Amino acid sequence: MAANEYLNAFAKARSGGKTRVVAINWGIWNEVGMAAEAVAARNDETANAPKAEAGVPLLDHSSFDAAGNRVFTARYTTQDWIIDEHRTAQGDALLPGTGYLSLAAHALMAQGETGAFELRDLTFLHPLTVPTDGRATSVYG
Repeated sequence: MAANEYLNAFAKARSGGKTRVVAINWGIWNEVGMAAEAVAARNDETANAPKAEAGVPLLDHSSFDAAGNRVFTARYTTQDWIIDEHRTAQGDALLPGTGYLSLAAHALMAQGETGAFELRDLTFLHPLTVPTDGRATSVYG
């Protein structure tokens, strides 16, 4: 959580500069420990926040968290093309790593950013898997 706050502060400090810096809070530890608690708290905050249609493909709603940061939410099922068309050899549906790049581009478009952007030092550790009989919900901020 402290690392995400540092990245948010760094991105904010660089605002208005020659290079646009955006912090995306997707962590490797999102399912364990303090990070899982922070994500659950953030989900609780965003669940009650006023939501608007995101207005771009792949993202459902746009709102703000308690700190005023823009948050996008989306629900994916195996009926969504981006999930259904990406399956493992065992048939598991997932959002591949490159799908996250598309989500970042769509989130920037939803905020009025139309120019090129660059992501550096990006590492894909695991995909967003979607159960065949269920849904996966993601929060992007």
